[in-house]
Amino acid sequence: MALKIAFPVEKSFKLDKADPTGETYVVVRQATYGEHAKRDEMFSETTRIYDDQEKGRVQVKQKWNLPDVWKKEIFLTLCDCNIERVAADGTSSLLFQFVNHGGHSRLNMKEGAFSEALGFMPLDVALEIHEKVMEVNPDWAPPAPEASAPTSGS
Repeated sequence: MALKIAFPVEKSFKLDKADPTGETYVVVRQATYGEHAKRDEMFSETTRIYDDQEKGRVQVKQKWNLPDVWKKEIFLTLCDCNIERVAADGTSSLLFQFVNHGGHSRLNMKEGAFSEALGFMPLDVALEIHEKVMEVNPDWAPPAPEASAPTSGS
């Protein structure tokens, strides 16, 4: 029998830290291979400069930071969310836009618009959402440091 690939796992979470009433939720899904590749593109641009005139000097430039990684991970896996943004006139609308594809909700925003919307959020709320993303995508977590072997003092 041929391999049958199921739709990625989706999980709904209450944002209990941000909203103790339990009314605020997010739905995140397991990242696909394509989404892993898009995330990993962030780490593909590294510049190393070796300068012979100053032996031993190595300059490394990286074009990413942790908040950008977290933002990308949320962008790639957020399926639904009921957080609203309140306008100056007091009206409110959903902060993120979603569309239904074959019974599964998907983010319906370009990355720039998503980034702008996420930028309105207090840091603790964004971090709680990212926590939920990591629960569904544990392979994105940095590797745990290995326990170092005890050394003998001689």
